[in-house]
Amino acid sequence: MHPPGVPLNRYALIFIIANILLNITVAALFASFDLGSGDILTAILTAAFVIAPTFFASAAFVKDHKRPPTEDEKSSFAWRAIGAYVLTSVATAALLIGIELNPEERAALLTSGGMSMIVWIISLVLIGIYLTICYFGVRWLFGWYARIACERRA
Repeated sequence: MHPPGVPLNRYALIFIIANILLNITVAALFASFDLGSGDILTAILTAAFVIAPTFFASAAFVKDHKRPPTEDEKSSFAWRAIGAYVLTSVATAALLIGIELNPEERAALLTSGGMSMIVWIISLVLIGIYLTICYFGVRWLFGWYARIACERRA
C-alpha cells in the first residue's frame, strides 16, 4: 500500500500519542470547569481529537522525508489513524464505564444499554458515517498540511 522503506506506523503512533494527550487534557479541563457534554463544544473537541493529531503526524512525515506523502501513503496513514482513533475511543469508553458505573449499571448497559435494536442500528450507521468523514478528512489533512510544511521548509 505504501512504497518500501516508508513505514507509516511511526506516524500512526504519533497520531495515537497526540490523540491520547489531547483526550487527557480535555477531560481534565471538563472536570476542572464542570463542563457538560452533548453541546457544540463537545462536537468541536471531538473533531479536534482527529484534526490536531493529524497535523503532528504530517509535520513529522515531512521532517523525516522532506516531501509530501503519496496518494498511497495518505490512504495508508488515514486507515491507521482512524483505526487508532477507534481503539483509543473504545478503550477510553471502557475505562470510563469501569470507573463510573456500578456493577448493576454496567450489566444493564452491556445487555441492552436501555436502547432498542433500531436505536443500536441507527447509532452504528451514524458512527460509520462519522468515521467515513473522518477517514477522508484525515487523508486530506495529512497531504494538505504536508504540502504546506514542505513549502515552509523550502
